[in-house]
Amino acid sequence: MLKGSLDEYIAGIYDSCPAGSPKNKLDMCMEIFREARQSLNAIEDTAYRRLCDWPLAEITSDILCGCYLVRQSLYSERKKSVAAKFLDDAALRIRGACDRIKSGERAAIDKFEEITRP
Repeated sequence: MLKGSLDEYIAGIYDSCPAGSPKNKLDMCMEIFREARQSLNAIEDTAYRRLCDWPLAEITSDILCGCYLVRQSLYSERKKSVAAKFLDDAALRIRGACDRIKSGERAAIDKFEEITRP
C-alpha cells in the first residue's frame, strides 16, 4: 500500500463513483489518505514504517468500503444515507489513523520488551 501497489485499483473504483453527495465525503477521506501516505513515505525509519502498516491498512480498507458504498448510492436514497453515515464515521477513523502515523510515537518499538514481558 505504501509503495502504491493498490493505487490503480483504488483509482478505478474511486473514478467510477457518482459525483455529488456522498462522494464529497469520500473526497475528504481520500485527501486524508494521501496525506497519511505522503507523511509515511517521508519517514526513513524502517521499523516505524512497519509499525504504521496497520493504520495504513485500516485507512485503505475504509477508503475501499467507502467507494463501494458510494457506487451503491446510485440505487436508492437509503443506500445514499448508508454511504454518508459510513463515510462520516470513516473520516474520524481515517483522521485518527493519519494522526497516529504522523505522531512519530515509537513506544511499541522502543519499549517492546518492557511492554510484552509477563
